[in-house]
Amino acid sequence: MSKNKEIKNYMADQQEQDQKSKTIMIAFSQLLTNLKQNYKTISVGLVILILIFSLPIGVNSILATTNPLDNLIVGEGKDWISFYGSYSGGIITGLISFIILYKTINATRQEAKINRKRQDLESLSRMLEDIASLLVFGRIGNVALFHKNIELCQNEMINLDKIRDEVQRKRNAIHLFYDREKKSHIREYILALDLAGNKMIGEISEMIILVSHLNGISPDLLSIRKPTMHRIDTIINRQSENKTMFANPLYQAAQSWLEIEKIELENMEK
Repeated sequence: MSKNKEIKNYMADQQEQDQKSKTIMIAFSQLLTNLKQNYKTISVGLVILILIFSLPIGVNSILATTNPLDNLIVGEGKDWISFYGSYSGGIITGLISFIILYKTINATRQEAKINRKRQDLESLSRMLEDIASLLVFGRIGNVALFHKNIELCQNEMINLDKIRDEVQRKRNAIHLFYDREKKSHIREYILALDLAGNKMIGEISEMIILVSHLNGISPDLLSIRKPTMHRIDTIINRQSENKTMFANPLYQAAQSWLEIEKIELENMEK
């Protein structure tokens, strides 16, 4: 029993030592990261410290040295010490003020970047949401429900035509602003939008043509109307598949884009 207890104690001690080692390594890693991130500030601080401690020694050495130009120098050693003290104090104060101003300007600029990033993210979210709300393939079949009522059918075709134009307009806007973007998640979204947009525009155009043709055929001529009605039914039935193949990938690409933008914003805010 005592042997087992010793082993357990030894293992517990080892785990504690390992945990301490990990903690030290993490702290050291964070220290190195902070040093890298604040390299310029630390360098300036070190230069200032070196000047502060070396200047008195330098002044003392100069004043203690025999001066061959004694007739050309005005004032005694204590006067020059007082002058150098005021002079160096002014320089140090100026440097400190400059560093504070520099850091304040940087902080202001960073805050402005963060605010702009937030606004851009909100605008992007609204735009992607608007596009997703347009690319609802199920609504394409609605026009067929009104084929017996000419007025309602015409209104629905007008609505579909507006949706088609809006899809094209939104897609053109995306290309205008992001065509030169090389980020993979943006390229994937643009590709998904092109596929879904082209499919949506094509389906709407075909549906409008078929319904217009159907409305021009007398309801009594069933044999002539039947092929057109069959093609309309085919379009309606494949919209579920279109949602899976085109709308869902577009939605996933939009979510991926927004998630990456949110992560970038979070990193900026740290």
